[in-house]
Amino acid sequence: MNTAAFPISRIARTQPAEVRRPDAIELKRLVLRGLEEQDIVPMTALADNIRVAAKAWDMPQPYTISDAGRFLRRVREADDLTVFAITHRDHDAFLGCCKLEAGEDETERQIGFWLGEAYWDRGYMTEALQGLVDHAFANAPRLTRLSADIQVVNPGARRVLEKCGFQYAGPGGRRDARLGCLMPVDHYCMDRGIWMALKAWSRAG
Repeated sequence: MNTAAFPISRIARTQPAEVRRPDAIELKRLVLRGLEEQDIVPMTALADNIRVAAKAWDMPQPYTISDAGRFLRRVREADDLTVFAITHRDHDAFLGCCKLEAGEDETERQIGFWLGEAYWDRGYMTEALQGLVDHAFANAPRLTRLSADIQVVNPGARRVLEKCGFQYAGPGGRRDARLGCLMPVDHYCMDRGIWMALKAWSRAG
């Protein structure tokens, strides 16, 4: 199951005057790009799946066109959140989302990701996350750490993080807005030094 904590609540309901879109990240099979209006329908189709939503913090179920539209407006207005659509390089099919969210200061950011069930077990999420991590560290010189909170019932997301070099940092809890309670999570992190070592090892290999 390639889904990590990915909050989508607290949606702003007004259209911003200026739209912020991140630069595209081109990978081997994928392109990570800013969310667009055209993503609303495929996002709804993939997110309206209890197996996907069960591993997210507050993804509504059923998931509707209105939910996707509110999420897009939230992303466009947010200063502390950057969301990429995960798309296929050959035909631009929408596969899921990944995000970078601001931490307490500019030295740390939290990541999140989810992928439609039809695209699980193909290595797409690992490829997307590696691209996201490289983008984050390469474009934010003061960033020292990336972190992620994964529900303990989500072994697929843990495997993705570990493949990308994230290290287990201990247990914790996070509030699930739909259930109104804390859910047990595993904390993962990657320091800039680990990322640099992995990149050097990759080049040497």
